[in-house]
Amino acid sequence: MPESQPQFAYTEEQLTTLESAISLERLTRYTTASNGDRRKAIRLYEQNTALSEALYGVLQGLEITLRNSIHNVLRSDLGRDDWYDHFAFEPWEEDSIQKAKRAAAKHSPAPKSGKVIAELSFGFWTGLISKIYEKRLWVPHIYKAFPAHRVNRRMLYGRLNNIRNLRNRIAHHEPILGNHLEEEYKKILEIARWIDPTTADWIASTNCFTERWRARLTL
Repeated sequence: MPESQPQFAYTEEQLTTLESAISLERLTRYTTASNGDRRKAIRLYEQNTALSEALYGVLQGLEITLRNSIHNVLRSDLGRDDWYDHFAFEPWEEDSIQKAKRAAAKHSPAPKSGKVIAELSFGFWTGLISKIYEKRLWVPHIYKAFPAHRVNRRMLYGRLNNIRNLRNRIAHHEPILGNHLEEEYKKILEIARWIDPTTADWIASTNCFTERWRARLTL
């Protein structure tokens, strides 16, 4: 914590106020982990927030790199920027595309493909690597989005699905402390490295996850 930041006392009165503000229900997992120690439960909650914050940029780096790599491959292979309008997707992916186009159109009546791509969720890109698209997308196209490594589609899909779940837990302010975070962090960087080693090095050098993870272990 920076020296200029005000110190918090964690008095019994303050702990009661925090429990009300956060809610006892949301704190249940932390209270259980701390064996009923109210102060420790709040500190665990703080650690969860700090680690979520540290992973936000890491997840962002992978998500943007992944979607741009897949987009660039499909744009090149299919010969058009709006490839998503010229492929027979399953209903869920097609619905996601239409929602993305409507969202992008709020800012421009004729949005460029980059705007539409930016509106598509991590779940959408993960879905394109699922078994249902193996013959239609993975084999002819998407494997090329990982030029730095020969990737097994099934293994990659499982990893991305786990990362997607972690991302969603962070987005919804849920506990992540028991999610093998150090292992997941390494897997995020590894997938980014399969796409582009330079970008993976950049992500690794511009986040504070490892520092905060080590701090958590010493508390």
